[in-house]
Amino acid sequence: MLAMLALSTVIAGCEPAPSPVSDERLASSEARAHGAVLFAEHCALCHGSKGEGQGQRRAGFASRAADFTSSAWRNDATASQVFETIHNGKPGTSMPAWRSLSDDDIADLTAYVLSLGEGAR
Repeated sequence: MLAMLALSTVIAGCEPAPSPVSDERLASSEARAHGAVLFAEHCALCHGSKGEGQGQRRAGFASRAADFTSSAWRNDATASQVFETIHNGKPGTSMPAWRSLSDDDIADLTAYVLSLGEGAR
């Protein structure tokens, strides 16, 4: 799917869409704090309270929940990808779409999730 997006961008002759999450928001302590509250409410059950992929619900998953603290995950993750995954879910996995959350909430969650792996880079 990512290859199709890249190909359509090349064919269309345009730049990829800008990230839905600004650099200022990603660095904002307020956004991260709000994202932490949302993470505890919506994400920790599967991803673990520290985002390490060891949540209480993980036993029933066909594939492991993402470990946001790992350098491998963090090195490949972009704000756009995280935002889109939260918004749309991840087909073929247990990751649901969180369309009940506003774009601002998802942006704050993105800032928080990406902050979990900052030391892992």
